[in-house]
Amino acid sequence: MQMNLCFERGGRAWAALVAMLFLSAAAWGGMDNLADWPGHAGALRDNLALAANLSPSSVHPSDVAQQPTSLEHPFSYAYFKVLGAAPSVDGRISDLHPPKVFFAWGEKHSPHESVSKMGECSVSEWEIGQNGSAWLNGTMTWSLDGQNYTMRVENGSEDPLEMNVPAAAWAGLTVRRAADGSPRLPNLTMTFDGVVGVQYRHREKVENSGRAPNQGGMANIRFCGPGEEKIDQRNYTVPVNFSRTYEVETGEPLLVLLQPVDLEQLEYAPKLQAAALLSRQPQRIQMGAGELAWAQANFSQYYPEKDEFGFMSVRRLPKEEDRARYATSGPLVRTFANSSHAYLQPGALDGQNRSFAWQYYMRVQMDESVLPPGEANATVFLEDEFEDGWSALWTVRTRRGCGIGGSDADHASVRCLDNGTLPAMENGGVGAGPDGADGGVGGGMPPVVSLGIAGDDALRPARKDFVVRGAQGGAWLLAVPLAAALVLAGLVLRREW
Repeated sequence: MQMNLCFERGGRAWAALVAMLFLSAAAWGGMDNLADWPGHAGALRDNLALAANLSPSSVHPSDVAQQPTSLEHPFSYAYFKVLGAAPSVDGRISDLHPPKVFFAWGEKHSPHESVSKMGECSVSEWEIGQNGSAWLNGTMTWSLDGQNYTMRVENGSEDPLEMNVPAAAWAGLTVRRAADGSPRLPNLTMTFDGVVGVQYRHREKVENSGRAPNQGGMANIRFCGPGEEKIDQRNYTVPVNFSRTYEVETGEPLLVLLQPVDLEQLEYAPKLQAAALLSRQPQRIQMGAGELAWAQANFSQYYPEKDEFGFMSVRRLPKEEDRARYATSGPLVRTFANSSHAYLQPGALDGQNRSFAWQYYMRVQMDESVLPPGEANATVFLEDEFEDGWSALWTVRTRRGCGIGGSDADHASVRCLDNGTLPAMENGGVGAGPDGADGGVGGGMPPVVSLGIAGDDALRPARKDFVVRGAQGGAWLLAVPLAAALVLAGLVLRREW
């Protein structure tokens, strides 16, 4: 028996790619037209076209208050905003795809302000007039799991921003356990601190007046001189800042074959059960058995959300509206899947002492006709919401359930299960017979019947596939603790079809 695990980079089959592009394009109609794929490519295309109008933007955001202008403060409002990261889903990004960060800044100012005041001799005047365009200057700080990286952002900076976080920083992320026991994904916090400014021509003319004592010292004499005018250039600025945090999905999933636990099972009512332990939200999980039998569970749907700037964000269907949808091929009797969101660290199975934030479980029960004789493969394929895929393959053996019996050794014969029932023996008695034997008493089982797998397009999806670490139970000592851990993690709500 053998287990092979692989995670390859490769392209989706053309038919699946065309279907994905069609559904992704359709998704941009909002929640009325949901799609099974997030549609990151379509969102990025639309946002890149929008970016030229974001720096500066003429939009006055609804959450930015407008103030009266004055000589000292000529700005009505000013702002800087991180509109979103691409790709992202519901405030989550992937460590495999450092995102492009789209931003917008804008302001409204008075082109002219003046104040005059009557003095003892003449009018004093203060006046400012715009002398140039508004500008931005500041610093963006990327804080990835506690490590900070900075870059200058100013008017003329390319939008979207390309993050200057090194690849090694993304590779070292891990899931931690929060104080309440829940899983906590690593965070990426984007913080901008800066100013928006406008240059003004500043003019002031103040009267020159006063009083001087007369020669006798008995009274003051008022005098008025010509007013002095001063003109200079001044920058008027207003501080702007913004902060936004994303959760970072990270790490390599662990795919575990739960049944058959020792890679062997009886022919009658064969089943595959598998668990995916991961710190990424899966878009779909697919299991295969036999040459034509496979089952797929899609765990959510996606739609676009457009903000007041026109920026497109990818949203996952809200949890209360989410319904798993299934597709099957071949003679499958029953399939179901369920999931939980809990901190789990199955060190005995993993060997790397990693921790995981989500646990997904899937089971497929097949008709006996799915299984041809001989050894074959069982495969689990998982694709996350950023269209990266992982797969694990196991060599599995299925045996027929048989027994021998009779009144004595000379009259013993072999009987095998037929649709789950052991035929009656002429002379009574049941025993264990040797592999391939017609009779006699002794160890072993009759010849094997294999469990197979759907081979090509049915299980060859995903834009990117990687080598993944998988696991099998190998022994009940490993399977039982894992099953208990999954129960404790909350895998109790089944989604069935």
